[in-house]
Amino acid sequence: MKAITTRYRGMTATRPARYTASDLDGNRATVSGDTRGYASHEAAARALCAKMGWYGELVGGAVADGYVWVWIDNRSTLIAIDPTVEALKGIGRVCVPRSKRAGGAARR
Repeated sequence: MKAITTRYRGMTATRPARYTASDLDGNRATVSGDTRGYASHEAAARALCAKMGWYGELVGGAVADGYVWVWIDNRSTLIAIDPTVEALKGIGRVCVPRSKRAGGAARR
């Protein structure tokens, strides 16, 4: 499964505003657009999928400089785990929400 990142590229003197979608292997697609928003980022991600012949269900979320899109794999089950359960000790790193960390402080 691959993750896709999308970014907004503003208008320049020689190019219109556009959205680019890429994966870590360097595959890339670009769509024109001057309105910022989820739908425009989604259109770029879907353009890359069409170009590469990928199909499936994508879900996206905002990050600092655009959006990241990941595939929903219907063969697996997502399970939410409460990290406070004793039985989970020793299974590796578990992401703990900031509100449940000692003192509520964020770790960096």
